[in-house]
Amino acid sequence: MNIVVIDCKGARRELIASWLRPMGHHVKPVPSWSALDAGSLSSDLLLLHVGATQGDNGNDLGVLLAKFEPTPWTIGYSGGAVPQAVENFSSSRFSIFPPKVAGDNFPLGMKNVISRVLEGVSGGGRFGVQEFKSIVTGFNPLLEIKLQTLLAVLRKDIVPATVLQILQKAHPEVVDLEREQLRLTSEDSVASAVDIRNKLFGS
Repeated sequence: MNIVVIDCKGARRELIASWLRPMGHHVKPVPSWSALDAGSLSSDLLLLHVGATQGDNGNDLGVLLAKFEPTPWTIGYSGGAVPQAVENFSSSRFSIFPPKVAGDNFPLGMKNVISRVLEGVSGGGRFGVQEFKSIVTGFNPLLEIKLQTLLAVLRKDIVPATVLQILQKAHPEVVDLEREQLRLTSEDSVASAVDIRNKLFGS
């Protein structure tokens, strides 16, 4: 599939592109709308950074999408505040991924959303506006936090304090905020992950 990534944050742009390419997609990552060329205007999916730091959000999203033929499914995302003009923009094929996406990160939740949209688009048939918007905006931030935590336990990585604070509110039994760490029952990463999984999702 043809996928265009417009993102002024080089690290995030390349993380997205390098994740998509091995799947066989033709990916065109560019830093700004003005960097688009004629060969980039035929796209099945547009991944569009819509944060204020993008710098060219003064352009009308409708004008941008009109450049493409046909209009691609477009997922907007941002690491911070989204300009009001973007928030107010309405298009059947445009939807904003709600969680914040840091400029040097490409989280699992966003990967899952993109994967599901690509599956729908490639499957043709019944995939439409309702399915698209449900996938993009129906993301569960707490579920993302839980999945990131399990992955960190398996890898023996440090779980960020911000993640621990969110987890502690929903599952205080798994977090020791005073020590800023998870309450692990074993030094074995697999056994610990199983225990944490049972507590977060139920045994």
